Amino acid sequence: MRSCAWRARVPCLLLAAFALTHCREAPQPAPGAVNGSAQTAQTTCGNSVTKLSDVQGRGLASPLLGQMVSVEAVVTAIIPRLGGVFIQEEKQDRDGEPLTSEALFVLTDPKGVEIGQLIRVDGVVMEIGDESDTTTALGELKSLRVCAPADLPDMTLIEQAPLVTDDWEQYESMRVRFEPDLRLMDHYNLSRGEITVSADGRLYASTQLFAPGEAAQQREMDNERAQITLNAPDGSMASLRKFLDGAPSTRRPLRLGAKFAGVEGILDQREGRYRVHLEVAHLLPAPRPERPDLKQPELMLSSFNMLNLFNGDGKGGEFPTPRGATDAKEWRRQLDKSVAALSALRADVFVLNELENDGHEARSASFELLERLNRNMGGDYVQVVPPANPLGGDQIRVGIIYRKSRVQPVDDAQTLTTAPFDRLNRPPLMQRFKSRSSGESFAVVAVHLKSKGGCEDAKDANVDRLDGQGCYNAVRVEAARALADWIESTLGESELRVAILGDFNAYALEDPMRLLGERGYQRLGGDREHSFVFRGVAGSLDHVVVSKALLPNVTRSAVWHINSDEMVALDYQLDDPSRAPLGDLYRPDMFRSSDHDPLMLGLSFKAKKAKATK
Repeated sequence: MRSCAWRARVPCLLLAAFALTHCREAPQPAPGAVNGSAQTAQTTCGNSVTKLSDVQGRGLASPLLGQMVSVEAVVTAIIPRLGGVFIQEEKQDRDGEPLTSEALFVLTDPKGVEIGQLIRVDGVVMEIGDESDTTTALGELKSLRVCAPADLPDMTLIEQAPLVTDDWEQYESMRVRFEPDLRLMDHYNLSRGEITVSADGRLYASTQLFAPGEAAQQREMDNERAQITLNAPDGSMASLRKFLDGAPSTRRPLRLGAKFAGVEGILDQREGRYRVHLEVAHLLPAPRPERPDLKQPELMLSSFNMLNLFNGDGKGGEFPTPRGATDAKEWRRQLDKSVAALSALRADVFVLNELENDGHEARSASFELLERLNRNMGGDYVQVVPPANPLGGDQIRVGIIYRKSRVQPVDDAQTLTTAPFDRLNRPPLMQRFKSRSSGESFAVVAVHLKSKGGCEDAKDANVDRLDGQGCYNAVRVEAARALADWIESTLGESELRVAILGDFNAYALEDPMRLLGERGYQRLGGDREHSFVFRGVAGSLDHVVVSKALLPNVTRSAVWHINSDEMVALDYQLDDPSRAPLGDLYRPDMFRSSDHDPLMLGLSFKAKKAKATK
């Protein structure tokens, strides 16, 4: 039945195990028999029955819950892993009421039953699954009798748009066909034989589009209600391949944003979400994007999250590290992908997040990265020396590297390690540069604010206030305010030509970003833009923020989607057994080199006027 809780749910009970328990209680008949006993009026095919629509009802639970009923309908799907079969009314037996489903799930051992058979079942009406998210079913069967061959019911067309699952209860357990294309939004569980799609296009984080409050809360509900899981009936990756135009590979990657046309199957509700046991689906792949054109800038800046770049002791030992690679082989694979991504970006200044906080000298993670990058790029890159070692007390730090042929550092780098950067937020790193081409100067600030994770430890103002911003919003707001104060006091009002780049762990319209806007800084990029995807919902946690003084020098800003839309199985990791069905898809290229997409910023100081792309 319809879920009354679209918020985060407790996972449902394993329905297959539940089903098998009931199957053991209910003896199973051979075709044409009724549990091996003499026929009665109740079990005779063609005698009076309860309509499936009456069993389903219109409420949150069946109005006949707990009652023994007799039904007669056509078998539309047999799914042993779920411990039962789906049945649906023949056309002449439907009630014509659009708000009631014409199908049911029957908990039974499907041996001796075939798709396309009319069967008669005597069983108890029950709701299986979590109490707030259940499927109406028949269980504790008294009898099951095969009556005759029958035509499969036609697919019911679902054509409304935008689609939200509040309206899908009427289709529970029925054969359906989706008229609109469904957008792939999550393939994290691909190796387990399922993917998640959206019936409402690309889904964006609520506070990416709306300020915290009622509108954001409504968007969060809509995002949850627009998601559907697709799986092969047997739940395997091997069977899902035929709906993916073959197995996903490095040559034919399955990227988020792909579409599925003509989706047909059984619409089911279990494990916290509506899902379709597929019969038909046609994949329309999403191509990988070309490197964004920044309109021939004088200089190019980039922000890149390094996905916990830890190199042990720098000599192939001391693995596993607290974060990142678990052994030396994984480290080499991660380093190869990181270098490939940075080399493809070719930035003049890189802001890096999630570097191991082990200094900058030989055998440090940043030193090894720089050494490998220079082999690829002609030895032109230099790293900014942090003013403290380690830079703050966290396991990870920010960093800046630059091309010495393109920019020249001005003065030493600076940082801020007092509150709120003494814990939770990583200390920022500021470096002033002068363009070797135009002689103009500007400052770059690398930031990485507290994440939205670890909510169980959050206290007082940092608890999740359920306004869309998650936990630790207060400490991120405090950091944004302190950052603006520090930049202004350090550079002075007359020299506020500054670009702030990095992982703010706040979506576009959350409090920290709006505070920076109030302080005179412009966040670049549109609202329907993303650098990160979490549980299928896209948004920008990484940002390029520039001062008003620098804004006229911006040629364009862009996000290069080489990571967040790519399959997780393409990354460097070796120790995840759940990926085994996909095989080792690793290549030493830039794709899925991180879980965040890199940002790009073009600057030009030669032109008198330059227009920023928002």
